[in-house]
Amino acid sequence: MNEEEIFTSIKSKIDLINEEVYSKYSIETIRRKKQKEDKINEYEGDLVLLKNRMSKQKPIGKITIDKMKHQQSAMLNIDEEPEIEPVPDKELIQWKNLDVEVKLIKFGEYMDTMNYNNFPDTLYKRLIHMIKNDKLDKKKYLVYNEVLEKIHDIPVINYDQSLIEYYLRCDRETKKKKISKIFK
Repeated sequence: MNEEEIFTSIKSKIDLINEEVYSKYSIETIRRKKQKEDKINEYEGDLVLLKNRMSKQKPIGKITIDKMKHQQSAMLNIDEEPEIEPVPDKELIQWKNLDVEVKLIKFGEYMDTMNYNNFPDTLYKRLIHMIKNDKLDKKKYLVYNEVLEKIHDIPVINYDQSLIEYYLRCDRETKKKKISKIFK
């Protein structure tokens, strides 16, 4: 016996048992008149609409950054920078691999170009001390472009609008931690 014969014999026995149960308890069999209809793809119109919207959407990225550079802020003066393609002969050096003197020169150039208003001297000296001790080596503390050999941003420097003063982000975070320890 092959598999098909075994299957048909089992199926026929099940059908006989079902008929006996249906006749004994007067159960009517359900007969399906319609077969399942093929589902129509309802998403084709949505895909066309999505493609249309994406074609009309404003490009994201460099264009919006250029627009931001054209706007002048009250605190910072952001100049446009020419795009320079990396020269293959020139070796790119990361911030943490620069000499301390070069780091200080780059930091001085950054502070001159950013024109911070009323930037405290104590904070300036503290940042120089941190650079000398290699504490501003990570990308989350200092954003350095190796191609242009220029500091783009120092996210550690923050400005508090309510107090009208500059502060280092690490100072405020440690104060919050100390306060939370007191209240626990």
